[in-house]
Parts: sequence; structure tokens; C-alpha cells
Amino acid sequence: MEVREAFDFIPTQVPHIERPPGFIDTLVKLDLASRELALKVLHCFAIGLGLPDEHYFTKAHQAVAHPELESDSGNLFRTLYYPPFTPSQIDAGIVRCGTHSDYGSITLLFQDDVGGLEVESSVKGVFVPVTPVPKAVLINIGDLMARWTDDEFRSTRHRVLLNDPQRFTKARQSIPIFINPDGHTVIASLNGKSPKYPPILTRDYIMQRYAETY
Repeated sequence: MEVREAFDFIPTQVPHIERPPGFIDTLVKLDLASRELALKVLHCFAIGLGLPDEHYFTKAHQAVAHPELESDSGNLFRTLYYPPFTPSQIDAGIVRCGTHSDYGSITLLFQDDVGGLEVESSVKGVFVPVTPVPKAVLINIGDLMARWTDDEFRSTRHRVLLNDPQRFTKARQSIPIFINPDGHTVIASLNGKSPKYPPILTRDYIMQRYAETY
């Protein structure tokens, strides 16, 4: 069982929340800055892969640059709160977040200093802790980026467990921002020779993963 609380922020549907003061304004500013950062990262990815068009990825993420175009890509800004536990509350079946990979291109993760996040190493099934770095943004590769690049950029499986008393007795907060290609984008191998995955529409893959998860 996963134990956490989530608040999803959609920039085109800003709610009227008065408390705490400045909460929504802060989210709006963080959302805009994160979208700019995501597009810069995607630009760097294209350059790093040596793509003929260095704007290949940014062109496929128009809804990131223009939230008003958002329809079915599934871009999402989420704030997460993980409550503290006492040792007596810990059960073998309780986790803060189970093992999974993210669906889209990349995820920007802002986290506090409590820690607990683990990512799978190059050895399947072996997870290593991710020590929080002050003022750093963690970037996870998602499934669709892995499909695009035939796993040259490998999707990151990760989890948040309750296996350290110094961590699970404290509340943990994080903000993942999920960046996906536009819903109508066909995700097909960029090498064009021996693709590992068949082509698929972004919207179809996202809905498939939602169906499997929920």
C-alpha cells in the first residue's frame, strides 16, 4: 500500500486558494520556470544525440511551451506529501511510493532533504539511494524517451521506501513535474534501422499506462 497525499496543479485551471498566502502564485512561477528548464533539457538531449534537427524534441513538446495547447499529452505538475510514521505503524506492505517508471519524456523532481528515493542501477533489481542535493533538480528519463532512443536514454525505475527510521519518522515533500510529448506525436525509433519498440502515439501510450496502473 502506498501512503501519500497529492495536489495536482493545472496552469489553465488555476484554483482560488487563499491559504497559505501566496501558495498559488508560487506554483504558477515554479510551473513556468520548470517548463523553460524542461525545454532546455530536451534541446540538450537532441544535441547530445547528434540529431540533424537540434530542436526535434522541443518541436514535439508544444504544450510544454504553450500550456493553452494542452489537451491529451498528460503533462502534470504534482505536489506530494508523505506523512511521518512511528516504528509501530510500519508494516511490510506499506511504502511511500512503489517501484515504477514515469510514462513520458522526462520528469523534473524537486525534493526536500529527507530522502528515501531509490533508483534502479544498471543491474536489474538493484536499487541505490539518491541523496538529495540542495537546490538541485533531479531529472528522470521516462518511457517514451527510452522508446524514442531505443534505450540509449534508459527509463529510470524508482521507488520511495520506508526502510530507514531516520527518514520515515519525518514527513517528506516532493514536486515531480511530468513532461510528455504532445498527444498526437508518434514516438518511433530515431535510429531508423533496427528499432526495439514499435511506433506508438503519445496519447495511446499514456492511456495504456494509466489503464495498467489504475
